[in-house]
Amino acid sequence: MAFDYFTIQALACELRSRLSGAVIDRAYARNNELAFSGKGADRWFFAVGGREGVMCLRLGPWPGNWSAGPGPEKYLVQARIVEVSADRKERIIRIRLERRDRQDRASFGVLICQLIPNKIQFSLIREENGEILGHWNGAKRPSSMGTIYNEPEPAGRLLPGIDPQSAWSEQVLQGGELGKIARRWLCGADANIVRELSYRANVVDGEQPDMAMWASAVDAYRAAPIAQAYLWDEQGETCYSALEPRRLQGESRMVVEVSQAIWAAYEAEREKRKNQRNVQQVKSRLQQALKKGRRRFVAMQKELAEAENADDCEKMGNTLLANITGLSAGISQVELVDVFDLDGRATLNIKLDPNRSPAENAARYLKAVKKYRRRRQIVPPRLHELANQCDKWEQWLIAVEEGAWEDDDALRNWLEDKVKRSEKKVKEGPSAHPRRYQTTTGWSVWAGRNNKENDILSHKMSAQNDIWFHAHGYPGSHVVLRREGRKEEPDKQTLEEAAGLAAFWSKGKTAKKVSVVYTLVKHVTKPRGGEPGQALLRREKTIVVTPSLIKEESDA
Repeated sequence: MAFDYFTIQALACELRSRLSGAVIDRAYARNNELAFSGKGADRWFFAVGGREGVMCLRLGPWPGNWSAGPGPEKYLVQARIVEVSADRKERIIRIRLERRDRQDRASFGVLICQLIPNKIQFSLIREENGEILGHWNGAKRPSSMGTIYNEPEPAGRLLPGIDPQSAWSEQVLQGGELGKIARRWLCGADANIVRELSYRANVVDGEQPDMAMWASAVDAYRAAPIAQAYLWDEQGETCYSALEPRRLQGESRMVVEVSQAIWAAYEAEREKRKNQRNVQQVKSRLQQALKKGRRRFVAMQKELAEAENADDCEKMGNTLLANITGLSAGISQVELVDVFDLDGRATLNIKLDPNRSPAENAARYLKAVKKYRRRRQIVPPRLHELANQCDKWEQWLIAVEEGAWEDDDALRNWLEDKVKRSEKKVKEGPSAHPRRYQTTTGWSVWAGRNNKENDILSHKMSAQNDIWFHAHGYPGSHVVLRREGRKEEPDKQTLEEAAGLAAFWSKGKTAKKVSVVYTLVKHVTKPRGGEPGQALLRREKTIVVTPSLIKEESDA
């Protein structure tokens, strides 16, 4: 929505008739909003600065919870409105104010309302020296209060009926589309005004279109401002103007005051933007769900492919058990005769964890057999269900893009459930499921799985006197050795095992030796504005260890 020349002139007349001579008794400002009301007036001034700004008079009671704060709006209270004027060549309305002190001495200020499209702003200045007392524009930049107000650079536009026709002809001779020339050079002309002037030009045989448009512009701009305004929908937007859109041939609605038209269009556009945000939010949720669903589908396919190793794991586990007495700890690979081969000729090359005993390695293979066979049972139906759900998300996404989704109860129920789960997650706070291990001396050691989980583990799940570990010079997990009520200090072996775990869950896990720093959790802080996983340490010590795993808590 934009304030054109005719609307600005009509709005200035309305403000003059309603507010001139009134003493402001109430004012309100917050962020880019400004409002004030004259004593005994039945309408009050309301303005919003910024790209989607507005300015008009509102009919109805003053909001009960609005009052002047300590900001610049306090200068408005008890000021008398002495004059309202509108620049003819620039989109500016000026409201001149008078205040009197206890000695009845007058001082003057001006509320300058710049109604430039996409840059609507309001500046309250001291008339004597131009000092800015208040500024409302919605921009996220340092305040200009206290500085001297600078008038905007003149755009050099033409005012039909005042400027000569030769100036218009000069611009037309520069070449270009006539509509674009008119929009660039006619005062306060937007696309709607140009369309209307083109319609009114009514070019006849032999007449030059540019001269006909200038003649129609002179007639329109010379006319006295009118009180009423017009509202209509055109090209998907709610439009308003004090210039009657005759080209619509009655398809517009007349309102008795220009402020009513401005506010109605503002509310309609605000509701439209709200709906657009809602649609974009629905699309984002569906796109995110579809992306996660497809990623999960690929992961489940890989899990199902891994489950094909169940028979091989069973052979390896049972073969290890059959040869358990001939195996020693500390080896990483062994070749044994396959006990399932009736001829006794086939051999199996079995990989082992050197930190586990042969019996523990066999148990791990047999445990994997149960896991893989369970996968074979539960993953295929889940894959089928997930594929159907991804198809449904794609259908919903198409419906949202086509604007045919609001009556889909299934989609609305899914969205409501999504919102409830999000609210529940926010209420419950962040969650983490770190890897859990146990040292040979019985201490618990937890390791974060990713950067977000590292943050939660270090700053929310750990006690102040737990001991924190991290591989020095390598990205990796935050590892915490948990005291769990112990008052004694951990021995050297316990520290080395926890440090070895921190080295293992880092980018340095393939190195023979890794330096690991450790300190108490209370000496670990997150830098201001830092990314997830970043940490600052104090009073840290260093230990050099070999990267290694220890027993998981469930296996201990």
